[in-house]
Amino acid sequence: MKLKREVKIGFVVLAALFLFIWGLNFLKGRQLFSRQLYFYSVYTHIDDLMATNPVTVNGVVIGQVQKIFFHPDGSGRIVVRSLVQQKIPIPANSIARLASASLMGTREIQIILGDSNAEIAHGDTLSSEITASFSQEVSEQLMPIRLQAETLLAQIDSMVSAINNIFNEQTQKSILASIESLRITVANIEKTTATANTALDVQFKQLSQILVNAQSITANLQAHNQTIGSILHDLSQTSNNLAAIQIGETMDKVNASMTEFNDIVSKINRGEGTIGLLIHDEALYRNLESSAKQLDSLLLDIRQNPRRYINVSVF
Repeated sequence: MKLKREVKIGFVVLAALFLFIWGLNFLKGRQLFSRQLYFYSVYTHIDDLMATNPVTVNGVVIGQVQKIFFHPDGSGRIVVRSLVQQKIPIPANSIARLASASLMGTREIQIILGDSNAEIAHGDTLSSEITASFSQEVSEQLMPIRLQAETLLAQIDSMVSAINNIFNEQTQKSILASIESLRITVANIEKTTATANTALDVQFKQLSQILVNAQSITANLQAHNQTIGSILHDLSQTSNNLAAIQIGETMDKVNASMTEFNDIVSKINRGEGTIGLLIHDEALYRNLESSAKQLDSLLLDIRQNPRRYINVSVF
């Protein structure tokens, strides 16, 4: 009877121990009655990766990180041992990628399946790669914005300083004077514009009158088109008549007259005739000149002393 009680207690202890081991492995993601395998991957850094973080294939959790430790070669690299339930075949050339699992910065091991026919065995080491964490990606995306913001703030600070330096009392007076000058200039421009508009109105009226006159002239030309055609026909007929005149006969007469004139000039040059003698005989010219002077003196004396030459007697 006493032996049976001890056996019962032993069975209870064994059952409790079994349940404890099973529960502990269950909490760690292990399944005692299913086939499991371990594989390793080596990284230079793991950021926020911790034990029990998931191992996934195409987003499906197939295991978890079991252990993290430094590589025994003393290089400072980190070895991650992952526990995977062999539910799917994993090719030997697959890649264990360390990537972000959520916006909170949680990391996971993503298995990128390869195309090899051979599958990994228990304790194999997969090739590894690391992707930037969400916070790093956000930092990289925000870095240009941050730099631009810093540059903008520096420019704004410089601009504010420049504005403070510009808007002193003297500058304010200069700006007010410039504004007043601008106001006067605008007023002058308005006056000039008004004058130009008036001048344009006058010119427009004159242009309108010119167009009216041109239209009237055009109408008159159209009304007298037949008369103008008749005048042009008469002019053409007159031109034809002039062309029909015997110009040759007239030119022969002119040539004959020019020949006679040339003969006369030749005789004069040779000293023939009265004109030739007057031109070529200087003594005759002098006598004629002296006689003309004496005759002129005589006529002058007659006008001044008519009694010397004319004696009028009544009885």
